[in-house]
Formats: sequence, C-alpha cells, structure tokens
Amino acid sequence: MHTVERTRETAHPVESIWETLAAFNKVEDWHPVVASSPGTPRSEFGVGATRVCTFNDGTSVNETVTAVDPGRSISIDVSKMSMPLKEMHAQFKLAPRARGTAVTMKLEFQPKFGPVGVLMAHMMMKPMMTKMVDKVLAGLDDHLTAGSIAKAA
Repeated sequence: MHTVERTRETAHPVESIWETLAAFNKVEDWHPVVASSPGTPRSEFGVGATRVCTFNDGTSVNETVTAVDPGRSISIDVSKMSMPLKEMHAQFKLAPRARGTAVTMKLEFQPKFGPVGVLMAHMMMKPMMTKMVDKVLAGLDDHLTAGSIAKAA
C-alpha cells in the first residue's frame, strides 16, 4: 500500500470544517475536480453512506464512508475507479489549533499490474496524488473562506 499524507493549517474552527465534510453529497462545493456527487439510496451521512463522484473529465468513482469520529475524522473507501488501482482509501483528520484547525488528508492506494504498477505508483501516481491532495485541502479552505473555489480540469 502506498500513502500520501498532507496537512494544511487553516484559520477555520473544527466545527465549520466538520459541517462541510459531513455534507457528504456536496463535495463538489469544495473539491476542485468533482463536478457532481449525487447521493445514492444510502447517502445519509454516517458509516455506510455512499456517493458517486463524477469528475470534471467525466470519469467517476464510488465512495463509501467506513468510519466516523464526529468532529475528528472520516474514512472513505473508493471503488469503481478508472485509475489503475486495486484499492484506495481516503481519510480526513481534524485537529484543533490555537488559531484554527490542522486538516490532514491521507490517501492509501494499491496499484494494479504487480511490479510495473509499483514502479508507476512511485514515479507517477504518488506525485500526482500529492498535488491532488494539496488542491483538495486548498479547495476546502477556499470554500470556507470565500464560499467558492477555482475548479481544475
């Protein structure tokens, strides 16, 4: 399993960030490459909640909440993806700070294609996912600050 973990300090309180994360089917409001995230029959927030995220390029993934620690963390399994991955998991953790919150996003992923996939993960996927995680954290902060974000292609 390969891991990308990034933290962004924000001036926003934990409660505001948690409220945004808990609006599970509104991720397109703050995620820079999600065009839509309609709910599914099991979309109510909590363990087992699901959504389909359609990206700006037309591809999509299914996401399922696997763990929730209210106000502290949410874990999500990602499936039905077009990327060459066997599996992927995402987690957001919130930690209060004197002047806001530290928001950490962690992605864990397992590439397909054996040794070739491992090489691809190190050379291409991990740097690409690191940039994406930084954009996601910036989008969350921008949304909370200005109410909007710049969408990426």
